[in-house]
Amino acid sequence: MNLPRDRLKAVLDAFASLGWRDVAGAALAVADSLPAAGSSGDPAALVGRALPPDWLAVHSTTRGDAGTILSRVLAGQIAAAAGDPPTGTPPVDLVVVTALGLEHNAVQAHLSGASTITATAGTVYTVGQLGGSGPHAALVETGQGNAAAAAETERALVLFSPRAVMFVGVAGGLKDNPLGTVVAAELIYDYSHIAEDPDGLRGRVKTHVGAYRAVQAARASARDGTWTARRVEPAAGWPDTAAPGAVVKPIAAGPRLVRDCKGDTARWLEANCNDAAAVEMEGWGFLQAAYAHPGSQALVVRAISDRLGDKTADQDARWQPAAAANAAAFAVDVALRLLDG
Repeated sequence: MNLPRDRLKAVLDAFASLGWRDVAGAALAVADSLPAAGSSGDPAALVGRALPPDWLAVHSTTRGDAGTILSRVLAGQIAAAAGDPPTGTPPVDLVVVTALGLEHNAVQAHLSGASTITATAGTVYTVGQLGGSGPHAALVETGQGNAAAAAETERALVLFSPRAVMFVGVAGGLKDNPLGTVVAAELIYDYSHIAEDPDGLRGRVKTHVGAYRAVQAARASARDGTWTARRVEPAAGWPDTAAPGAVVKPIAAGPRLVRDCKGDTARWLEANCNDAAAVEMEGWGFLQAAYAHPGSQALVVRAISDRLGDKTADQDARWQPAAAANAAAFAVDVALRLLDG
């Protein structure tokens, strides 16, 4: 195989920039599949066909989605894919990324003059002013998973060049913190590389840290506790009258929805990430994308809506909106500290 050095590097960089771990065979197959300059063929389809089934399964993505995103990056078109903000869009200082609609709505409750804009590629953002007179923020909903979070975060960072970027939402608790507790991530553990060996689960843990200034602002907000005054009550009301707390701790993120406190993944996390206060599915991909944009202060903010072993539909209905509201209030408090500084 006569593969140009810069072409292979582009493939490896593309995997890394979107929060996906390189699999050497996959990267080489993708590089080989790319059409030569001037040749015909759909790059996205060619890239998608080259991705191995086990790689797609690990990263919970489809050939079409992965092929489209990777081909854009490899062609240097991520900015073109994002397009430009519509004419008249104010400068955006903060981008907030969420996985779920209820998380998006919890943050939007803190925006005044909110309006919807659609970028050239079709991505829909909600833009408004924090707290009525603060900086402008743009919200985007990604859906679940590290890959989706990485892709949409990259697009938003290219599109808006914000001063700060946050992932805000709910998470499962790994410790004894009460439901509703906010966890700001000083770092994110990636537990996606778990292999099932005959003697149990094995794997390597990778980490990304939150931006220093953002983590410091989160520590100050958690100490002061004044962020609770910013909470906006969800339509379902508060399930608990106690004021929520906030901690700055590690969070684990990976492709598995962890529900069983006695399951293999939960026990593996306890053994290998035992200082993590929460578990979720998007924070690693978000921070991987932010890593390529060091000018934006990046932070993951979650609130605990369930604990391993006690997740039910009724509990989710009561606690997910409340936890999302807590996370949103804390994130806004931290953002105002950052952006006023």
